[in-house]
Amino acid sequence: MSKNESALFVVTGAASGMGAASARRLGKRGRVLLVDIDSKRLGMMAQQLLSEGIKADKKVCDVMDDHSVRLLADYARSLGQVNGIVNAAGISPSMADWKRVLSVDLVGTALILSEFLPLVSPGAAAVCIASVASRAFPSSSEIDTVLDNPLDPDFLKDIEPCLSISLPPASELDPKSAAAYLLAKRGVVRLCEKLAPAWAQRGARIVSISPGYIDTPMGRLEYDNLEYMRKSVEMTPIRRLGKPEEIAAAVDFLCSEDASFITGCDLLVDGGFTAAASHAAGN
Repeated sequence: MSKNESALFVVTGAASGMGAASARRLGKRGRVLLVDIDSKRLGMMAQQLLSEGIKADKKVCDVMDDHSVRLLADYARSLGQVNGIVNAAGISPSMADWKRVLSVDLVGTALILSEFLPLVSPGAAAVCIASVASRAFPSSSEIDTVLDNPLDPDFLKDIEPCLSISLPPASELDPKSAAAYLLAKRGVVRLCEKLAPAWAQRGARIVSISPGYIDTPMGRLEYDNLEYMRKSVEMTPIRRLGKPEEIAAAVDFLCSEDASFITGCDLLVDGGFTAAASHAAGN
């Protein structure tokens, strides 16, 4: 893996989990800008990468806030051309109410993509972390119409009636937060599909990754406390939690020239969970 000192990769949610693993992996190929809302953990991660010989900058950012995202984009611009963006910032339905889940996981993704599109260089790629949860969403053209416009000022008001969708049993979770998470992740997948032509006009690509159940601090918290998650891992053919490094490997590939014909799609990295669940349901 050759290193290009002029290459810049921006990674949100970089203080831990899949974001941190992706930053470490991409840091072997160029400079990384670590982004997170947690300044303390962000600083610790930056110091750790620097000690490993990785050139790492850091910037605190709240992806829900358009001004904060704009300042992030301005800072990235000062560092040079952007060769890759990994949007791993996100929260789970057990961490917040439905508004915050949608605001971080979907609206935040849309803000990042909107602000960074003008900065990307030819050959660049954006990789957005979605979830296998996006596949559990009941298809609805009416709901998708709302999901496809996350930057609309009335988005949260318009999406709230959609939170009454019927979900698989997950009694440990607040129903609205659980629905919001599924909607948000479906929205991320659709956003990457929708934006592919605009990114292609700049010679860039955009894709989403739908991880299965991953052994991150957030994932481990849910695995330890939510029975439905443990049952889901049991029905996964590989029969274990995934590793953040396995997601980072997929991110690295999608940000490379080897993936130059891949855009506007979603990559499942789930240990076979989606396939197993689909066949178990008789689909």
